[in-house]
Amino acid sequence: MKAILIFLLAPFSLYCQTSLDNTNPLTHRAPLQLAKLQNPIEFDGKISEGEWDDITTLTMTSHWPLFNEKPNKETLFRVAYDEKFIYFSALCYDDPKDVQFSTFERDIWNLTLDQVTLILDTYNDNENGVIFVVTPGGSRVDVSLFNDAQGDEPVDLSWNSYWEARTTIHEQGWSAEARIPLTSLRFQPESEGATMGLIVYRYTAQKKQMDLYPAIPPDWGFWSFIKVSKAQDVVIEPQSTKRPWFVSPYALAAAGYHHELPEGAASPNKLNDNKLTAGLDVQHAITENMNLDLTFNTDFAQVEADDQVVNLSRFSLFFPEKRKFFLERSSIMNFGFENNNRLFYSRRIGIAEGTLVPLWGGARVVGRLGDYDLGALSMQSRKKGDLASENFSVLRLRKKVSSGNSYVGGIMTARTGPKGESQMAYGLDGIFNLFKNDYLKINVANSWASQDSLSSDKFPGDRKRLYALWENRSSVGFNYALSYSQVDRHYDPAMGFEERFNYKAIGNKLAYGWFASESAALRLVDLALKNTLYFSNNNGQLESHLLSPTLNFEWKKSNKLQLAYMRFYDRVLTPFELSDEITIPAKKYVNHEFSLKYDTPPVGFLNCIFLGKMGRFYDGDLYSISITPNYTISKYLTISGFYAYNRVSFSQNPDYKAHVARLKISTSLNVRLSMNAFVQMNSLAKLSVANFRLRYNQRDGNDFFLVYNAVLNHHARHDELLPFDDSQAVIVKYVHTFFVD
Repeated sequence: MKAILIFLLAPFSLYCQTSLDNTNPLTHRAPLQLAKLQNPIEFDGKISEGEWDDITTLTMTSHWPLFNEKPNKETLFRVAYDEKFIYFSALCYDDPKDVQFSTFERDIWNLTLDQVTLILDTYNDNENGVIFVVTPGGSRVDVSLFNDAQGDEPVDLSWNSYWEARTTIHEQGWSAEARIPLTSLRFQPESEGATMGLIVYRYTAQKKQMDLYPAIPPDWGFWSFIKVSKAQDVVIEPQSTKRPWFVSPYALAAAGYHHELPEGAASPNKLNDNKLTAGLDVQHAITENMNLDLTFNTDFAQVEADDQVVNLSRFSLFFPEKRKFFLERSSIMNFGFENNNRLFYSRRIGIAEGTLVPLWGGARVVGRLGDYDLGALSMQSRKKGDLASENFSVLRLRKKVSSGNSYVGGIMTARTGPKGESQMAYGLDGIFNLFKNDYLKINVANSWASQDSLSSDKFPGDRKRLYALWENRSSVGFNYALSYSQVDRHYDPAMGFEERFNYKAIGNKLAYGWFASESAALRLVDLALKNTLYFSNNNGQLESHLLSPTLNFEWKKSNKLQLAYMRFYDRVLTPFELSDEITIPAKKYVNHEFSLKYDTPPVGFLNCIFLGKMGRFYDGDLYSISITPNYTISKYLTISGFYAYNRVSFSQNPDYKAHVARLKISTSLNVRLSMNAFVQMNSLAKLSVANFRLRYNQRDGNDFFLVYNAVLNHHARHDELLPFDDSQAVIVKYVHTFFVD
């Protein structure tokens, strides 16, 4: 153990020697002073004011399909500010017949939409940022990004802000104006002004062409164009900005019912879910870079339901957070290990075993104090059935430790019951930019429960959680990762998420990616080999071994092909249920899986993802196929779907068959009114879920929602006692935001 830690910590000395010399011309551009508007502009999306003519346009460089080429379509992109707003305008020269947008609906962000975008690293921390997207139809997308755009999904579309945009399609192409209140941004004020990172881009869907400022190479994978550590530093003068209170009361009325079958009962009980209630959310910037959120009688009725999935493993499934209250600057609260494992998982608050738990409310503070990132949260749940009222609290602190993207920090979580009984977890972490694209991440955590005696061998000996990762974050050329993970037997992050417990793991990845020649139809080829070994803490024996080589191809038209093989050795110590009829016995297994995944070009109005798998699965033969189509019929109507069929033929068990299907119909009549109908079917769970949501967004902060939810049983369960209609509800909710200076 000591040898492993010495090996993993040794690069820290190299970091101390090299971090000051870690220069990169892409990250050390001279700061740019943003232009300040002297006179008001007419905010109409036409860019006809002379004020804009006095603002220097940003020099765009192609990012897709080829990097560092001169754009073949001219874009006049300008950014400025005044005492109240940051503005950006874009005049996009094009044939108006080629201007493409597929929806008016807010927060739809994909490659079928022409778009212009401003990205701000408001704290200039080279890790987090906010994204403001405008499409030709006037629809807006606001997104938060984290982890310097590293990973498969380093963005969160559930984040929303207060801002405005106007657009016009004309004979020269199309144009856009947007203004973002300084009160909607959190930034670090200094006596000489505030410095932020800035990236802007224009994307043209028909050609899948992106032009970018500043020039950022696509060396870090798909999300390279929002990599804020490569942004241009910009400066705005000191501002005496007012910090208003955003007070958002809501009223909600609901009518519905659900069925419950008590143990031993002959028939289910039908229970009414009628409700008439109100609540309050409050937002206030304590300082220019510190935000306070308060909530009372918290409600998330308008949040879309989770996707139905089939779990073909013996480990827990992870579902992402969708509730707005927990999302702003949520990356501050992140204390993550490998995969989705983390010390704090906000879905532990207000959700228990997939069921909503009512909340009295709570408070949340996130922001920056000097070089410190601070996050604090406290929420109180209500009693529901057998679930007692609990308090959930988190405190997070991080500090930037060098001019590179390096941090050290700590976290503490506490889950406290009505009698003072508590479960706590705490940890220290660090991310160190060793040199260029090499990073070292170290996390050390421990958990503790109030019922544990301090003299017990459970404290702190077998409640530890360790994780260390050394990785090269580039996706072009030779890149790699080496990790060590340890989860002790009694480690229990009561507010966290863990897929499995009581193990040690060593993992590595070797990969090589290269761009094809300019004349080739291919754009990128990537070959990777992942290898992870899991050892039992009880006896040190090998518990699981995952070996997976993959080969990825991406064409210049954006279609993709992935070929993969997975060998998974698994020593099952305790039998687990795959379904009500199928139990996997305890013994050693060697699973093999071949998969093929193909993505059609996502830039057209009809696109699709195909995935096929076959192999050996726990003494059975696995066959799996899925299809994810998306069809934009017009800018008013989009239909998307998903269908997956999984079958495992066992020699000793019945055949395992599971169908999962989803159908979503989205309509948007204009930028204010949208409707979504969502139907899901899961044959394994023997139920279907239906959801309809109408949203009228009069302006930011003022929303009317009409929601219908239903759960239907495919056929009677529990000895044919449950009815066909398991539950139904109709919900009306109105939120109105007042701006108080």
